[in-house]
Amino acid sequence: MPEPYHHVIFTLPHELRAFTRLHQKQIYGLLIKSAADSIIKLAADPRYVGGRVGVMAFGVLPVDQTKMLFL
Repeated sequence: MPEPYHHVIFTLPHELRAFTRLHQKQIYGLLIKSAADSIIKLAADPRYVGGRVGVMAFGVLPVDQTKMLFL
């Protein structure tokens, strides 16, 4: 049974790159928790979804945009 879904991406500002590399576990943990909390809070608002949603986080991948390839 097909179900609709939305793909949402959260990013960090470029200025935090060096700090994030030094504290990856803490920063990425905060990013994932904050992103999930934001989605859940917005979805609970009747102006958006008005209900509960599931959130899955598969991982955080640091991307060097100059080497990004599209297949």
